[in-house]
Formats: sequence, structure tokens, C-alpha cells
Amino acid sequence: FTMAKGFLESHGHSARFFYMNILFATMAFLASLFAGTLGASEGEGDDAQSRYEVCALAGATADVTCPTLGADDTTGKTVFDIAVATAVLNALLLVWSIVGHYHYGAEILEKGQFLLSILNIGLFAGLVGNLNSVEDILEDVNIENNVLFSGANPYVIAVVGLSAGVLDFVLFNSLNLWYFKGRCDLSYKPSGDYGSGN
Repeated sequence: FTMAKGFLESHGHSARFFYMNILFATMAFLASLFAGTLGASEGEGDDAQSRYEVCALAGATADVTCPTLGADDTTGKTVFDIAVATAVLNALLLVWSIVGHYHYGAEILEKGQFLLSILNIGLFAGLVGNLNSVEDILEDVNIENNVLFSGANPYVIAVVGLSAGVLDFVLFNSLNLWYFKGRCDLSYKPSGDYGSGN
């Protein structure tokens, strides 16, 4: 960690924004994969609709891969909409974090990073919470046969996104505040004391 402190003395801003590039790209990818899985077409030709519009998240069997969607079952649409919003948000944040390397809006993004981390946690928690509200969604027979779980498991994607968000929030902020002591901040001025840890 002493070497990391030394590097961050003069490259802290770049390191922080490269980290944000990776974080926002990962979150955008996970949310897009989730939305793409639920939004894939079901049916042929003019009758094709998005899977979440015609298939229930639970109730699949070996003979029924697209369980009938109840008239008042809106969970699929809800999680699809959350995933799309999450993907768009993180794609925009990715672009912002890229131009932030050149200090365009960097200070605002840096100050808001804490809140953006909480927002990502909230969005992925919304996905996990809504999916958990569906009875029998994690039954093996449903996961193995439901078209909404084909290609990628949306529940796993949501949990991975939530875990990544929590890890980002706890680990980055802990290291930056208490160990690197602001060396990743744009406003940090090198003082030559990184070897002492003070």
C-alpha cells in the first residue's frame, strides 16, 4: 500500500477516474445484460413481443417455458424499466468519467461519487427486491426452463450488481478517506509525506 500511496501522490486523479470508468462500464453492462435478457423477443413475426410482456418470471416447467403472465403481474415490466434506467444512467456516467480525465466536470462528479454509489446500490437493490417478491422464482425447474432465464440469469445479474455496488461504496470510500487520505481527490496537493502514512 505504501507504493500505492506514492503513485497516488501524483496520479490520484487519473487513478480515481480510471476506477470510475471501470465501475460505470461494469454497472452499465450488467444492467444492459439484465434488460436484454428480459427484453428479447418471444414469438414469431408480427406476433413477437418482449419476453417480459408475455412471460411470467415464475411457473415454468419442462413443458411450459413461457408461463402465462397474469393481468395484474407487472413485476417483469418494473424490473425491465429499472434495468434500462440503470444502464442509461451508468452509460452517461461512463462518458462523464471519461471526459473527467481532462477535468471537464471532474470536480462535480468527484463530489457526487458518494451519492452515485448509493444510487447504484438502490437501483440494483430494487431489482433484487422485486425479483424476491416473486414466489418460486428460484425453483430449479423454473430457472432451468423459463425463457426469462435463458442466456443469462437475471437474478444472478442483479445480485452481482448489488454486491459490486456495496463493495464499491464500502471499499473505495474507506480506502480514500482513511488510508489514502484524499490522495485520489482532484484537490489533493502532494506533500511528500506518503511514506509515513500520515
